[in-house]
Amino acid sequence: MKTIRKLPGYRRSPHGMEWKILKKLPKAFLYSAIVIGIFVLVAHWLPPEGSAEEVYKHLELVRIMGVAILITVWTGIFTVGFGAFVVYLMKGPSYVADALPLVDADKPGKE
Repeated sequence: MKTIRKLPGYRRSPHGMEWKILKKLPKAFLYSAIVIGIFVLVAHWLPPEGSAEEVYKHLELVRIMGVAILITVWTGIFTVGFGAFVVYLMKGPSYVADALPLVDADKPGKE
């Protein structure tokens, strides 16, 4: 006896925006890293005028901000992707388990 079976007569829901989002996730991760990396590299190629210590502090700040922005953007992308994945799972087949008799029911064992 199977304990979990597909719900009879269930139709799978058609794919919607969640598939479009899930397909774009790898590109979104890659493009966000490339764009932020370009900004950090431009800041290194064109440092501001000033003493060596000021330039070093500026470049260090640019690197830290680049990593912080990248982590923030990736967290947002991951959150949107996780939501799309949950919607994908919710549209999947529906399952039903065998009913268990309730001990505290009025007539236990009878449905």
